[in-house]
Amino acid sequence: MFDRNIRIAAQKSGNDFIFAPIATILKNQQLVVANLEGPITNFPSKSVGSAIGSPANYIFTFDPSLAETLKQHQISLVDLGNNHILNFGQAGLDQTLEFLKTAQVQYFGQIGPTQDFKSLPLAQIIELNQQKIAFISYNQFSTGQPETVIETEISTLKLQADWVIVLAHWDREYEPVALPATVKLAHRFIDAGADLVIGSHPHVIQNHEIYQGREIYYSLGNFVFDQYFEPAVKKGMMVSVKLYPQPKILDTTPMLIQLQTNGQTSLEK
Repeated sequence: MFDRNIRIAAQKSGNDFIFAPIATILKNQQLVVANLEGPITNFPSKSVGSAIGSPANYIFTFDPSLAETLKQHQISLVDLGNNHILNFGQAGLDQTLEFLKTAQVQYFGQIGPTQDFKSLPLAQIIELNQQKIAFISYNQFSTGQPETVIETEISTLKLQADWVIVLAHWDREYEPVALPATVKLAHRFIDAGADLVIGSHPHVIQNHEIYQGREIYYSLGNFVFDQYFEPAVKKGMMVSVKLYPQPKILDTTPMLIQLQTNGQTSLEK
């Protein structure tokens, strides 16, 4: 999330300042995938300077220069399936896709079934080291496309790719343990063929589980965000994923991060 105080920090010190403490880690990956919690547009910010808790405080837009910054830090695939991507409506979404295309950042996301959003793919298949990795978005706050659509798509992707990874935007904010309904849904995604499920939205790290031999990270917490009101929201997690084709093994390594009040994200000390 690159608006509000993060936008102010970037305007003062440059976009790279935000990622500086973890830049080497990001650039050493072959691919970094992230949830982009809002549109990239040339519209002026509504949230900068707004009162905390006011409606404007939760309307996000990110400076167009951020698209290239993502690419420079190896973030070349973003999930747009979240509750803020339409903060500036269809015009904001259209600009986001254009800025991402120009920066050669690929995207996917679950928003809704309407005609306007058909240009947004629900999934992306990326090829790395002769392995095909399918990423699919699930957005609890979508205007349509029920869970059964995602399950069917997972099953289809399983026939097209070596690996299927679900990025899910779901559950309750600020709760450290996922709801039973969320757990049940994650299990359904695994049963449909997903190899890994990673969640976002709660703003805090939630529980981790191994189900049917596959890992579920219910929420990674915050990554870039200006929430500092309690210790739990100032922490987050990155997950390093290694994929081995023969024998077929998916290995994850969590890395804890800390959100600094100057806008930077760093490894937890």
